[in-house]
Amino acid sequence: MPLDLHPIEPGGHDGTGISIIRDIATIPGADYTDPETPFYTSRNSDSTGTIGGGIAVWKGGTENSPKDYSGQRVTDLASDLAFLSWTPYGIAADRSGNLYVCGTDTNRRWVKVFSIVGTFAMEIEEFPCKYSKSTPVSDGAPILAPADIALNDAENIAYVIDYEAKKAFIFTKGDVGIDLNDTNFDHTFKLFPNYPNPFNVRTIISYRISEKSRVELSVYDILGNLIVTLVNEEQEGGTYEFELSGEKLSSGIYFCRLKVGNHVEVNKMILLK
Repeated sequence: MPLDLHPIEPGGHDGTGISIIRDIATIPGADYTDPETPFYTSRNSDSTGTIGGGIAVWKGGTENSPKDYSGQRVTDLASDLAFLSWTPYGIAADRSGNLYVCGTDTNRRWVKVFSIVGTFAMEIEEFPCKYSKSTPVSDGAPILAPADIALNDAENIAYVIDYEAKKAFIFTKGDVGIDLNDTNFDHTFKLFPNYPNPFNVRTIISYRISEKSRVELSVYDILGNLIVTLVNEEQEGGTYEFELSGEKLSSGIYFCRLKVGNHVEVNKMILLK
């Protein structure tokens, strides 16, 4: 394709410096003859001394007509995906469309998983890393600069490259167990699907925790704005239910975010009026 027909990465090169697409992530098994099927890119740029970068989601084109793709910048609550360092940020996607991101620079040092709806990313998981600047885990992987990530076909093993230590770390979950003495957090709490969903006016949000824990239960809109915090306290092990009223909310997509200790689960809810 001629260079002048290539779609431009949003927020990319402005002609005064260097801009590099660091990585690209496609969804395994997805239909890329459908213009609504997304793929993702990570980018760094250094223009007139200003370093920036981030994640873009691309739609509108197909594998046979790539010139029709259009990219949009992805945002998140904590600005984790607004990159401010000239370092590689590797990405990968799973079959569900979740995006795995390596926060390579010294202000991040984490590997996180995001659920992306439109152009908004909601963090749903963080790998246990000892030096993470977000949620350090004392017995987690001693990764200093996670630069790239790959998943196996079953998506129960992740390979993370530490370019500073020149090592590869293996994270496993599910039937093969969890590496690095993790706490099997998939079994210590569960956020159940809200009911009904879609809902009109009211829905029930329920979850289970197996032991006494610090619990935060919050609802966000699709732009990442906090709508309401339903729980922010220490709770005993058990099953809990809370009612969410949508009387003052507009129709649309909302996220229910449950944080128990250092771990997070997120569900998508749809309000129809």
